[in-house]
Amino acid sequence: MLKNVIFPERPGEEELKARLKAAREKLAGQQTLIKEHKLPVLVLVEGWGTAGKGSVIGQMIRNIDPRFFKVAPMDQPTEEEKRKPFLCRYFTKIPEAGKFMFLDSGWMDEVTRNRVHGEMDQKTYEQRIDSIRRFERQLTDNGYLVMKFFCHISEKEQKKRIEDLVEEIDTRWRVSENDKWQNKHYEKCLEVFDRYMEDTNNPSAPWYVIDAKSKKWAELQALEILTQGIEIALQNQSLAVPLLQNVFPLEKVPKLSEIPLENKSLSDEEYKSRADNNAFFNNIICPARGVIYDRNGELLVYNQPAYDIMVIMREVNNLDTLDFCQTIGITQKQFDERMALIKDRNKNPGYSTYTQQLFMPQIAADEYGVFQEKLFRFHGFYIRERTIRRYATDNCAHILGDVAEVSQKEVDNDDYYNPGDYIGKQGVEKSYEQELRGVKGVQILLRDARGRIQGHYRNGALDRKPIPGKNLTLSID
Repeated sequence: MLKNVIFPERPGEEELKARLKAAREKLAGQQTLIKEHKLPVLVLVEGWGTAGKGSVIGQMIRNIDPRFFKVAPMDQPTEEEKRKPFLCRYFTKIPEAGKFMFLDSGWMDEVTRNRVHGEMDQKTYEQRIDSIRRFERQLTDNGYLVMKFFCHISEKEQKKRIEDLVEEIDTRWRVSENDKWQNKHYEKCLEVFDRYMEDTNNPSAPWYVIDAKSKKWAELQALEILTQGIEIALQNQSLAVPLLQNVFPLEKVPKLSEIPLENKSLSDEEYKSRADNNAFFNNIICPARGVIYDRNGELLVYNQPAYDIMVIMREVNNLDTLDFCQTIGITQKQFDERMALIKDRNKNPGYSTYTQQLFMPQIAADEYGVFQEKLFRFHGFYIRERTIRRYATDNCAHILGDVAEVSQKEVDNDDYYNPGDYIGKQGVEKSYEQELRGVKGVQILLRDARGRIQGHYRNGALDRKPIPGKNLTLSID
């Protein structure tokens, strides 16, 4: 995992600030939902020495009410703890229902440190890995959200940080002998870390590798991944009890001779498409559009977070339309008109009951917070995060141009676009559309027989991260 990790490109400063603000607000809003639904969240932060694990935790907890979280730095086990079962001291740290627990290093650090120093043989290592898999599975099967982060830096970056910290008397204490040993034997440690993460990368508790070279960039990655994990956990929690404890009601199954088969045949392609849509959920991630500067480096056009409400028609059931309409501030008539428009194949030729359709674009941040709080009640509806354009000046409109929602003709002519996407319509926005729009990302998520998201397909190996659009610098000022 660490050897071949490819990190997304760090966004520009303006986009970074905007996304950080949105992610912080989102986490702050989610803590109320976590408390309401009694969701326990365990966040394990591992990483290289001097990679900034404590800083990442510190930035995350700034957005949470102190009553709802605890932080536990897990040192090496004491002699008394060594006499007890390996994971005993971690069982005592799992969070209460509706609260967070942040572990600054944990069972990974304990296993890999012993392994890399030659203090653990292969048999013991395999036993520990087996115990860890069962431990994490027990937690997730019983309703815990387990988020595992690894803060990654290069050998060169780690060496530079160690030298900078040791040089100052006030920061020298922050560098341990283990940090120095790690850097001296970086490749050996990398091999052990990589093997461990491969062995414990479970669909229900996957590893997330954080590019920790920049403090703010590391914070943004951690916050966006954490809030997305919480969002998925809250949606799943409302549908059923933990996976291994499901109880399915028995229903009378008709005889084959009693099933009408007229007009029920499917082509091979249609069958494969329907089977894939039942098993997988493709979560499309829109990239940030490139920003535009004048020749002096002053920002002319930038992005601001926005939220679209999406719907998968076949998943909508038992919907309280009155509550839904009141939540997003529309009337029953407007709701019916929007649903009818989505189903109208003349106006929406790409309509399918199996894929996400745009229900309402660009809801405001305050509306998003209210809707997110009730989302678990509205089966089949989802939030898609995107960015919208903002212009720092009222001048040069004829040069900069603007963006607007794609037409059906533009959707038909370019596979990149889906209904509800935005495209440059005039000026620079139109002329440099290919460069500015970026590349969409996708998360391929697994569903179970009841449509619940179970995690990433093949541990996210086939996921694609969005690639932001290229920034432009114009010759005007």
